[in-house]
Amino acid sequence: MRLALALLTAAGCVLGASAAVAVRLRRRYVVITVAGVSMEPAYRDGDRVLVRRTPLAAVRRGQVVLLSGSLTEMWPEMAAEAALATDPRAPAGRSAAPEPADEPFRVIKRATAVPGDPVPREVAALPRAPGRVVPEGCLVVLGDNAAASRDSRHFGYVPARWLVGVVVRRITPAPGVTRADGGRAAPAGPAGRPRPPAAS
Repeated sequence: MRLALALLTAAGCVLGASAAVAVRLRRRYVVITVAGVSMEPAYRDGDRVLVRRTPLAAVRRGQVVLLSGSLTEMWPEMAAEAALATDPRAPAGRSAAPEPADEPFRVIKRATAVPGDPVPREVAALPRAPGRVVPEGCLVVLGDNAAASRDSRHFGYVPARWLVGVVVRRITPAPGVTRADGGRAAPAGPAGRPRPPAAS
């Protein structure tokens, strides 16, 4: 009887410790699924990636970051379309918008300049990115596939409040993608938008 009780107690301790570790990992890491082609060839539509929650001060130039901001701030044109689609006075036949304007909007991009770095030439002419040096509390981000990316060239500096973390690694590649020869083109999607974190 004592042995059984001791075994049950030990099993309970192991389960409790495992649950505590799982909670800590969930607070520190996020898994997302990439939607879109703006980060090709590094990340393709359908890739699942692991993101470590990271403060802006720990972000280094060249790292890929996960951002989460309001659709209105990051993509005002899409927010306006979302508002129109949900407006009962909208023209008949309009389909619902893909993202409500008040929902968090997530993107992955490459950090190309951190506080104190010179503002990249591609962004310097933008009115929302004044100055020659990236100010404290901000990042400049660009998509690897510039032609299909919405990034700092459109919305200017990324404020620290948008930063979720840094992409650590790809967990699984997109279905049907062969990496050895560069892979096939992933299906097009909203430029650079990851799908929400996968439930686990």
